[in-house]
Formats: sequence, C-alpha cells, structure tokens
Amino acid sequence: MSGIGVRIKALREKMGWTQTELAKRSQIDRSLISQWEHGKQDPSAKHLFKLARAFGLPAEALLFDKELVPTGPQGELRLPVMSRVKAGTAAPPVPVEDETVSVTLEEALAADAVIEVKGDSMLPELHPGDHCGVRWQDHAAHDDLIVALIDDFDDITVKRFQSKGDHFLLVPSNKAYPPYSSKRHRIRILGKVIWVKRWYERG
Repeated sequence: MSGIGVRIKALREKMGWTQTELAKRSQIDRSLISQWEHGKQDPSAKHLFKLARAFGLPAEALLFDKELVPTGPQGELRLPVMSRVKAGTAAPPVPVEDETVSVTLEEALAADAVIEVKGDSMLPELHPGDHCGVRWQDHAAHDDLIVALIDDFDDITVKRFQSKGDHFLLVPSNKAYPPYSSKRHRIRILGKVIWVKRWYERG
C-alpha cells in the first residue's frame, strides 16, 4: 500500500466514513478510492484536491504521513498533546486523552506532537500553559530547548541543554531553580522544541 493510500484510508477511518461515503463527499468514483487505498495507483492532482476538500484539509497534508486530525471545512489541523512517558521504556510520551491543539500546516509538518508547559521553572522564557511543538529525537546541540525525562520519573520537563564536554546540564530559565547535571541525574533526552505557542495567544 502506498503512503498516500495509507493516508487516505487513515483519514477516512478517523472520520468514520466508508469508501462509499467518501466517494459521495468527494464526488470521486468509489472504485478509484479503493485502488488508491490498496496502493494500485496514486490519485491525480485533480483528485487530490477533491479529497482534501472533502476531508477539510489543505491538499499538502495528504502528502505527509503525520498524526493530523481533520476537524472542519476550514482546513484546521490538530496535533496530540503529550503529558507523560511510559516509565522504563524508550517510547515517546503518551497523549492526553482527547486533547489536541490547533496548528498550521507548517507547524504540523515541523513537529511530531505538543507538550503543555507546567510550573514556573522556565519563566520568563516559557509560561505555564504554553504549548511547545516537539520533534522526537534522542540527542541535542548546545543551547537547544529540549524535553527530557529525569531520574525515570514519568513527568517530562522542558529545559535548556548545555554541553560541558564530558557531561551536560539541563538549565531552567528561572534562576530560583538549580540545573540538572548528567553526572548526578539519569537524564533521557526525548525531543527538541521546534516552536512555542504563547499561552495568551490560544483561544
């Protein structure tokens, strides 16, 4: 099954539609939709735009394998909000049930998921309630804003990464809080913050 076929089927099933219903909404023959979903051929540009309009997404969104959820006719996209990690595993954090954040297509393509900032350790850089778009990765460069797991607690944290040669620090912006050193703590880097939505900009 081709990537675009997988994407079409996944979106159709998220909407709770049969192939017949998608065919009616998009004004495309059901047999074509079946062929796309089974990877026998890919949709033409004309059909791609018809599908995107039926799903309520920008046409470009159908070309990328991301966890995007169609929500309405204006092409709004949403990413899952993550809160905790599965203790003792290398898996990414788990999503908060039924909680998503509205994002642009560019934000959705740049990030894998969203975390919500808790506490005041990153003030004034980050405020409680801010949403950070995160790309999952297990490494960081000096001064990256990252999300990490410290001492295997299941709550994830956002901090500045500072390399010190033979070790590294996770540094809070709020000087009232001490940094975490990899010499004294077991630290697992989970991802890099790509963008931030200010808490007062969210409706």
